[in-house]
Amino acid sequence: MFYKNAFCYSHESNKGITAILAGIPTLTDIPFYHSQYVNMPVTAIGRALQKDNYSSIFCIGDAYDNFGFAKCMNWLGIDKYYSEEDIPGYKELPAHSMGLQDENVLPFFYQKLNAMQKPFLGIHYNISTHYPYDLSPAYKEKFPGSYTPPMKSMQYYDHCLRQFFNEAAKQPWFKETVFIFCSDHWMFPEGIEGTYNAVSSYRIPLIIFDPATNKKEIRNEVVSQFDVLGTMMAATGYKDSITSYGGNLFDSSSLNSFAFSKPGSSLYQVTDSNYVLGFNVTKNQAEYLYNYKKDNQLKENLVANKNASSILDALTKEIKSFIQKAGAHYNGKPVR
Repeated sequence: MFYKNAFCYSHESNKGITAILAGIPTLTDIPFYHSQYVNMPVTAIGRALQKDNYSSIFCIGDAYDNFGFAKCMNWLGIDKYYSEEDIPGYKELPAHSMGLQDENVLPFFYQKLNAMQKPFLGIHYNISTHYPYDLSPAYKEKFPGSYTPPMKSMQYYDHCLRQFFNEAAKQPWFKETVFIFCSDHWMFPEGIEGTYNAVSSYRIPLIIFDPATNKKEIRNEVVSQFDVLGTMMAATGYKDSITSYGGNLFDSSSLNSFAFSKPGSSLYQVTDSNYVLGFNVTKNQAEYLYNYKKDNQLKENLVANKNASSILDALTKEIKSFIQKAGAHYNGKPVR
């Protein structure tokens, strides 16, 4: 199931991982898990799933605790954390400017998954597709010259995933596992020189693959990183309530039809199926409103357009409600 209208919360990995795995927005400029608010009510997915006898691991080909991810996984109650230093002979393996290439990280991740007690939660944080899109030496000449660097890096990662799935499909746990792919952020849709606007720079891939059903569906509803936590918990059969700003992708009625983002310290953004609005909390006013379906280059700001006043008011109400809810949460009030 491919969600073609999925959006990220931020352009930073530390905010993306918090939105995806904890289902909450980061209001602070520093990573949430480094902030004074780290003890506020959240659903720590690792500890929550321990109640249902789940074990959990996190694996990344980067240096230990880069981005503060080791601290983040500890906060979320993930049982084991693996980084490049855990992979045998890592100093001699093909490396990306941000860490090891995934041709070696995914096989290591597979081995750890295969040895885990079932049921399990496994998180692989891919870095091969990150800017500047360095390719493994053995793959540099394998792609058409017309491919852009991001396209080549995605084709390379696709190859790595194919090898992973070829092995995983042989295991009894494969058809009992739901695989969710979600980007932590996006910024330059067409490379460093490409189009960069309030919609294109927040679009991300979000895919669910369930080998037991193997649905082939393109979904058009607006969804976000906040919807991933509820989806994971639903896939496990988790029965307790959770703290999340999203819904459950398996249940369309739980989705709120809006995606919220944070472009800057004072600027918040809400996107629906047709419009995107940016709201400045310091000035307490909307800075922009675009009908991105009709105006995909976002050239006509509708903030002062009287014909768009009802849309402006409705989306302003949504963004204010989101900010108010998050503010109350950060002050200790649980969110359901």
